[in-house]
Amino acid sequence: MTQRRSVQPAPWPGTGRGLPPQHTAPSQGNEGGGFNWKMAIVIGIAVVAVVALVAVLVFKVPWGPPAATATKTVTATATDATTQKPVDPGLEGADQAAAALATALATGDFAAVGFNQATSADVTAAWQTITTGMAPLKPTVTVTGLTQVNEPGDSPKADVGLAYTWALGDGTVLWDYETVAHLVSPDADGVWLAGWDPTLVHPDLAAAEALTYASFKPERGSIVNTAGELIVGERDIIRIGLNKPDTPADQIDANALALATAVGLDDPQAYVARVQASGPQAFVEAITVRAEDRANYELPEVEGIMEITGVLPLAPTRTFARELLGTAGEPTAEIIENSGGTLTVNDVVGLSGLQAQYDKALRGSSGYLISKGPSQGSGISTALKEELPQDGITLEITLDVAMQQAAEAALAETTSASALVAIRPSTGEVLAVANGTGSNWYNTAMLGQYAPGSTFKLVSSLSLLRAGLTQDSVLPCTDTITVDGRTFTNYADFPSGSTGDIPMSRALALSCNTAFISQYELVSQQALSDAAAALGIGVPMSLGTDAFAGSVPADSTGTTHAASFIGQGDVLVSPLDMAVAAASIAAGHQVTPKLVLNQDEAEAAVNGQGATEEAAEGTDEATPSATATGSTVPGITAEEAATLRTMMRGVVTSGSASVLADLPGEVGAKTGTAEYGSGSPPPTNAWMVAIDGDLAVAVFVEGGAGGARVAGPIVHQFLATVAG
Repeated sequence: MTQRRSVQPAPWPGTGRGLPPQHTAPSQGNEGGGFNWKMAIVIGIAVVAVVALVAVLVFKVPWGPPAATATKTVTATATDATTQKPVDPGLEGADQAAAALATALATGDFAAVGFNQATSADVTAAWQTITTGMAPLKPTVTVTGLTQVNEPGDSPKADVGLAYTWALGDGTVLWDYETVAHLVSPDADGVWLAGWDPTLVHPDLAAAEALTYASFKPERGSIVNTAGELIVGERDIIRIGLNKPDTPADQIDANALALATAVGLDDPQAYVARVQASGPQAFVEAITVRAEDRANYELPEVEGIMEITGVLPLAPTRTFARELLGTAGEPTAEIIENSGGTLTVNDVVGLSGLQAQYDKALRGSSGYLISKGPSQGSGISTALKEELPQDGITLEITLDVAMQQAAEAALAETTSASALVAIRPSTGEVLAVANGTGSNWYNTAMLGQYAPGSTFKLVSSLSLLRAGLTQDSVLPCTDTITVDGRTFTNYADFPSGSTGDIPMSRALALSCNTAFISQYELVSQQALSDAAAALGIGVPMSLGTDAFAGSVPADSTGTTHAASFIGQGDVLVSPLDMAVAAASIAAGHQVTPKLVLNQDEAEAAVNGQGATEEAAEGTDEATPSATATGSTVPGITAEEAATLRTMMRGVVTSGSASVLADLPGEVGAKTGTAEYGSGSPPPTNAWMVAIDGDLAVAVFVEGGAGGARVAGPIVHQFLATVAG
């Protein structure tokens, strides 16, 4: 018998098991000879295990039985932090396809998007049919995520979450919803294709349906006063212009020039250029006039002139408080551009003044209706989102129509910058804010910054009373006085023979500069500043619109401090300031001026916030305060005010404001002539403040030669008119 010998293989180094590569040996222990089946089976199982392990580690084949559907959710921007490649290889390139689809759905340009069973041209046409009724609105569309949904072994498929946002109405109302798109990558090249369906635009859309957007304009709010009088509201107007279709082509330029000249345009040739630049079917407006003023215009007998009637929010007259109220009309190109598509040339917006400041509150908010319905023909539409328009608020202000008109009439003959402000001391209501034609539509009354001149001696008198003097205290009224090398004199028309030691009340009546400057060492600049604040000068105001509250520095020294006593130096006020000061003396306490009564409600509407119930009702709690913010300076007392009223009455009965002496009642006043600029002598501005019962008024005239001579007659005319 042949003896067969089996050699046991040595273990693989370091493992204690297995065979080295290419090693073969006869089996051991098979005493009967032949193939060892048990060993073969063991080796086979080991080989299968090794292959499976390699597949898992290298090719990432799932371990264990496959699920029915392999689902993986990732965002379009998800990446592996190490490799900077998409997290899931199964979604390779899907994020770019999803982003391109979102962009296309927002813009309507599908050239960069591939579709499954549709062409980009077909989808573009379908999208336009669905969204044309939404013009001029366009949505923003963003990808919210990707979900892999294919079965193992199938072509890669993914669902794309899309979030839509449409800005409606005035742009502050948003319509949000989500849709789902289906992507597939049928080929090995990794190209993803989208499936087209109307639900990509809105989830409730069916075939042959489209979206429609309609907006509804609100009624513009009006401006009224405390008596309910209409200040700004819809009034009849006529638009006069050239209608090009009715004008022979060879006469357009000549007829446009004739019209522009007839209606008094400042630059007739500019109007001709506008007509030339407009389209052949255009009506080119030359001027808008109030219906009641139409008779003032004689139009030329030429072809093409057209008059179109309409309404606009207007004040009682063209000049009525225009610098304060402003104007409203067709929005400028810049306003339209900044509106984000919510305004067109057919809208009416505030262009200046309060009408521009509170335009959003006055304009209200548009209503809208978004519906879906048949894209062709008639049928039933279904509302998807709707909102009723919200009419503009009624802005409540304190102007008195009769007093405003009287103030403007009193300034009518003044050709330089000028202003008149009237206040009711008992309530602080600003009754008139008038500016002369020389102000060139600038609100001199509220924004002007000028030295107050001798009207500020009311403040100086109050500071001296607080320093212990009385109206009978004797002051030296000399021809000149020198402070730190600077010589001060009295005004040019100071009555001769009136100098000498005189009571403070007489010094105020005569407006003796040297008498008040003589006390500059008795009262500090801080005390003078505090006295001004006690009368409301330099105190922050909350009128509901811009105003200069005045400035009286507390740290002036030397000649500047001395000059402050006569309203020069660094002291600056507005005509409104001086009216507040006069009103505080008349009322016996520091007056809080009021102008826009429902300021809180209006500002809440401008900011897109709901107004409080108190603000909407215009209660006292909702009325803005104009007292000093954080100020601890005490206001004028009733006793101090009574003394100043007596002294102001003396200015009328025996002093520089005698121009008012024939008015009925106990009118008190103070004149002022303030120097400015350079020259010898320097130019001056004219001032006068006056109180008459429950009325305080301040008048300013730039370049006026003297308060008594220039401002006095204006105050007289105004008080005589409103008293009568």
